[in-house]
Amino acid sequence: MELVGVVDSQYETGDGRELHKPSIRMLISILTQAIEDAIWEPMDSEIKFDATHWLCDEDNKLLQLCLFVANMDQDRILRKVAREGWNLDL
Repeated sequence: MELVGVVDSQYETGDGRELHKPSIRMLISILTQAIEDAIWEPMDSEIKFDATHWLCDEDNKLLQLCLFVANMDQDRILRKVAREGWNLDL
């Protein structure tokens, strides 16, 4: 089973891994939810702040694992979050 369309192509780094294991799907879901929370939650939302803070944390091993298995680039994600009005100087 392939996860077509689960990972937004604007964030992909392009190595074309097949992502079919349940644990990989879970990690992708965690990352996707954080991105959605950082972008779509109201500006004064604590959830938005927490998600954005987590996405900016280069030392977070869970985040780095999620980025790796999802084949997503952290800088591209942060540029998208910044375009939604966040000052990423946390």
